[in-house]
Amino acid sequence: MNPMMNFRFPLAAAMLAAMSAAGCHSGKAGDRELALGEAPAAVQQTVTREAAGAKIEDFKSIVEDGKTLYVAEFIRDGKPTEVEVYADGVICCIETELTPAELPAAVREAAQRGTAGLTITEVERKLSKGVVTFLVEAEGGGREVSMELAGDGRVISRNESK
Repeated sequence: MNPMMNFRFPLAAAMLAAMSAAGCHSGKAGDRELALGEAPAAVQQTVTREAAGAKIEDFKSIVEDGKTLYVAEFIRDGKPTEVEVYADGVICCIETELTPAELPAAVREAAQRGTAGLTITEVERKLSKGVVTFLVEAEGGGREVSMELAGDGRVISRNESK
């Protein structure tokens, strides 16, 4: 699959809608597309550092809980990545798409148990407030499952829909 075809992080949006304290942005009508040069200098520096020379595919400002965040999407090390940065340059969260094989063994095993009989369609590594979690989405037979897992495989949340 071409990584650019699935660049809008649908798993993150689904997980964030289900978990109000998740931390990363899920996309809203008030999002404003802009050029990186229009952002505060601290944001430009952080995004440039995190992109590590990668072309920024999408950049926008959003307001969440009364705070302005800047969201940059790019391909880093061959993986779609989204970085959210506060106006002072501090990172809110980083999400990176992975393959199921790239999950730590304990996380992969928990994801397989929690999605038994389904096909895993999305996997992301999320770093938010210094904590790494993994988001997994699977579907099949008219069912969809979204899970957030800790690095040790512990299930933080699991949502299922039909």
